[in-house]
Amino acid sequence: MQLTRQRGVFFGIIGAAVLLAFIAVFAAGAMARSISTGSMEITTQDVREIPGLGFPFAQLLLGSACITLVTTEWSSGSIMTSIATTQRRSWIVISKALVAAVAAILAMVVGDVVAVFGANLALSGAGQHLDPSEWLLERELIGILAAGALNSLMAVGLAFLIRRTAQALVAYIGITIVTPIALGMIPLDVMREISSYLPLTASGYMMTTGTVLDSGLSVAEAYLTMGLWALVCMAVGWLRMTRTD
Repeated sequence: MQLTRQRGVFFGIIGAAVLLAFIAVFAAGAMARSISTGSMEITTQDVREIPGLGFPFAQLLLGSACITLVTTEWSSGSIMTSIATTQRRSWIVISKALVAAVAAILAMVVGDVVAVFGANLALSGAGQHLDPSEWLLERELIGILAAGALNSLMAVGLAFLIRRTAQALVAYIGITIVTPIALGMIPLDVMREISSYLPLTASGYMMTTGTVLDSGLSVAEAYLTMGLWALVCMAVGWLRMTRTD
């Protein structure tokens, strides 16, 4: 893998952590001002969900980095060396998936820690704070880690299936960002139901700490949905890698 590509993957993963933390701290500062001025009612749930506000943006960087991690094997030609030196092609898929999942979890851990610490500093003058020992907050933070890992595995699977960086990125962004927005513009309940099962929406439900709308998913259903997305994408990527080359 070329050094410049390695740097791109590294900075993408680091950028995801930075973005997650930055948006959380920015939102906490805005909430603190609203509480101080009384311009907006801020609930305990609003404060508790601060760490996950930046996840939709962070997962874009994570997905892009994971896709690049895989597709550069083909763009640089190093995939031929990897195949020639590996007895089982499945190990290529497994190794990339492990690297992507572990990197995503580490990035989200760093982002979560900085987000909670920074948010507490921003909220210190407004009489609010995030308590890491609170069960609902712990559940949200765990949801962020799990959603980051599962979205990254989905990106890896798409990358092994498509093998070209631009096309894989288009597919990933289309599934995670464009489709939910498009469905949300159609004023039909069935579209809202369908949107609940898309990756970005399901990831949000994994971090839910309050009441879920009737049309939404429970936390358990959200974990199952995202697990299936990751499993299906990894399966089709694995099939193409092991059966068509």
